[in-house]
Amino acid sequence: MPRLILHKDLRSAEGPWRALYGDGRDHTPFQAFDYARVVGRFFLLSTRHLYRNVVYEVRDDADRTVLLLPLHLGRAGMAGQAFLWGEFSQAGYLEAITDEAATPEALRFALEGIADGRPLAFTFSRVRAGSRMDRLIQAAFPPEAFECRAMPCVHIPLGSDYEGYLGTLSKGLRQKLRAAVRHLEADGRSWEVRTFLDRPMPFATQLRLFDLYWRRMREKGINFQVRKYFPYFLRRWFNPTMLALGRLPNTFYSILTIGGDVAGFCAGFRAGDGSITLPFLAIEGAFAKYSPGGLLITGTLRHLIEHTDAPVFDLARGDERYKFDYGGVRHVNHCYTIRAVRSPGPA
Repeated sequence: MPRLILHKDLRSAEGPWRALYGDGRDHTPFQAFDYARVVGRFFLLSTRHLYRNVVYEVRDDADRTVLLLPLHLGRAGMAGQAFLWGEFSQAGYLEAITDEAATPEALRFALEGIADGRPLAFTFSRVRAGSRMDRLIQAAFPPEAFECRAMPCVHIPLGSDYEGYLGTLSKGLRQKLRAAVRHLEADGRSWEVRTFLDRPMPFATQLRLFDLYWRRMREKGINFQVRKYFPYFLRRWFNPTMLALGRLPNTFYSILTIGGDVAGFCAGFRAGDGSITLPFLAIEGAFAKYSPGGLLITGTLRHLIEHTDAPVFDLARGDERYKFDYGGVRHVNHCYTIRAVRSPGPA
């Protein structure tokens, strides 16, 4: 008989979690145990959250762990809701941690056992289309048991030839980038793009970069979901994904400076296959005439192509036009809501 084990403390799930995650090639950086630990600590900083963090482990008939389902379970006014651990962070993707032997029956067994007869809605909002988790959900439940919305994402495939990459961009965009460099030279302003990989971001750098990031978000009128649950100072200085940048060894970030001032940056994490995934990108509007976004992206891609084996530069959620201008390819996340999962009654 399969077993469903509840872990109320993340530390008790560390062993099976790290074993299932392995080298991360079959998962995303946001499924790593160390990322989950940062998210868990963030929750401890707030007294206003309405969720408790738990991990459910499914073991098969041979007592092997085949699936870990880390969840934020609603309580009080949020009772009846369950989200994957990390929902209230800026993770690009969120999925269960699964073994290749995980079956649709194992996932259904887990959700039915967690619901335990209650009308519980599971929201899995950032599941990569075609991933193992995506296939498990599709096979575990009939179509009428869940809702599924496609959410656009974009990544830029990387080759081994930077000049070849530039040649794929439109003539107009290449001219714009050359003009930006000429403007900088004419104005006597130095510029550079510095890229850092596999090293945590120093706290002083975080403060400098994220002052720009949150200011740009306010200027654009972007309202993050976490706004409802966490006070301003926590969102600004203790955002869980921001905290992870300062603690995880697979951190990536790239900074454009013009005349010594930060003109833009992007930051995220390296996955097990070498891919770079970005939750963060911000450009300083005061330097708009120098096309700082283009200089940042192309300078970053040049470094990745020439100095790493990264197969993909993943701009993750959103399908803004600039992503396609720089060679982006569309893919999707699936946002699932699985409702009224109940344990089967007696025959």
